[in-house]
Amino acid sequence: MFDDTLVRFGQFSGDGVPQEAQYRDEPEVIKLCLDAFEGVWGRGVPHEEYEIR
Repeated sequence: MFDDTLVRFGQFSGDGVPQEAQYRDEPEVIKLCLDAFEGVWGRGVPHEEYEIR
């Protein structure tokens, strides 16, 4: 997300080779990404509690 106005999607081929990035600026795509981010943010582990196992 860039300034709540642009989303960059990175994609990879089936064998892991990066493909050309896609940029989207449609309001409905922006809203979907913002809502998804907000939905998972509260489920994350706070930085100070993160442990590598």
